[in-house]
Amino acid sequence: MLSGFAYAQPACLRCHHPMIRPIACIDGEGAPHGSTNHAFVYRYTNLAACTACHTLQFECCSHDCWNYHEDEPRDLYWWYTVPPPDAASLSTQLSRCHRPFAAQCNCRIHRQLRDSINTVAHPLRARLLPLHGNEPATTLVLHLTANILALRLPH
Repeated sequence: MLSGFAYAQPACLRCHHPMIRPIACIDGEGAPHGSTNHAFVYRYTNLAACTACHTLQFECCSHDCWNYHEDEPRDLYWWYTVPPPDAASLSTQLSRCHRPFAAQCNCRIHRQLRDSINTVAHPLRARLLPLHGNEPATTLVLHLTANILALRLPH
């Protein structure tokens, strides 16, 4: 495992192949639960690729130790997949970033991916998903116009 790269779902959500490889850390804040720097909140959006079918999958995690009366699980997860060939195009775009594993990187690709995930995710996050295995994922498609990258729900 890459240092600092968290990923709770170790298998491909499309073909269930057990091998995925880290591609990028898109966003993040805080330190993992149990670490000395942990202070209530830990969140990340990381990207991995299936070594078999080449699907890309985003994993978004939100950990909050301040769960009032157990109103929701401490760890919530959301998954988004980008199937080939959009995955290949997105990988090409990400290859232009010099710091793909820097969650706070402010390059154009990181900014556009953060914006896309946040725009797509807000209506979908109404489905709060604790990790149980074999989780559902929402498929996204890549829209690339000029130098603007956006992930969207398929029509």
